[in-house]
Amino acid sequence: SGEHMEYDAFVSCAYADRERAIEMINMLESRGYKICYHEKDFVPGKPIALNILEAVLFSKRVLCLMTLDFINSPYCLFEFQISLHRNIEIKKKRLIVLMDGSVKVDQCSLPTDLYNFLSSHTYIK
Repeated sequence: SGEHMEYDAFVSCAYADRERAIEMINMLESRGYKICYHEKDFVPGKPIALNILEAVLFSKRVLCLMTLDFINSPYCLFEFQISLHRNIEIKKKRLIVLMDGSVKVDQCSLPTDLYNFLSSHTYIK
């Protein structure tokens, strides 16, 4: 896209899904992509919210591994919300959702902004 950003993508996932995330990160990095992942790139001592904000701002894309654990994690939902607001702010589609089969897109079980996004955007299952 011609943009010069620190990372090609920031991977957002729940701790319970870290093995799947690391497998995906290794695959992407082996293809030359620079990936931001909290365990290796977040700065110790810096507030978590600031680490998350910078990860989103300094990455061309945000990949959310959407699982039930993701939906139940306040930090994952915060990462999603920051990414969603960044999409709206810059009027570009930077947020890519990789949906686990266990997640049902239903209004009762999902936070409103997450439900609205999933109902109106294509995601990878």
